[in-house]
Amino acid sequence: MPSRALLAFWAFFDTVLLASGILAVVVSILWHAPNNTLRMLVITQEYMTAGLVLGTLLLLTFLVSIPAILSVPARDTFRSTPLTVLNILLIIDTFAVLGVGTLVWWATLRERVHFAGVFDAASVQTRSVVQDQLHCCGYWAGNDSSAVGAGFCAPPGF
Repeated sequence: MPSRALLAFWAFFDTVLLASGILAVVVSILWHAPNNTLRMLVITQEYMTAGLVLGTLLLLTFLVSIPAILSVPARDTFRSTPLTVLNILLIIDTFAVLGVGTLVWWATLRERVHFAGVFDAASVQTRSVVQDQLHCCGYWAGNDSSAVGAGFCAPPGF
């Protein structure tokens, strides 16, 4: 049986693993609801699905870690298999977190240019809602071609 200090160390980090998995799943589920137009333009369905998959992977690792740590360590390969599986899952978790983090980081490097295309491709109603929420007209300037003349940007003479 592992020592108390080792079990306390494991319990703390396993709780952090559980909390991060739950947080990733809950945020991904809540953000899938199409109730915020601006968020739906910024955070794509691919990012939310990646967060859901990442959270599920973290929760799976948590479930595998409990029997792996509480099993009696041995030198034969059969009884050390749960720890091997746990270590492989932790390495997969590491690469998954780095992969999703890199995708988000990469998207933020040129977000101004990227979102100009997203804003231009959005429907007139979506652009009008965004302009009303942010109190602006158009994406680059009030006279660019993406400005919608409704709501906040309605001409004052009408």
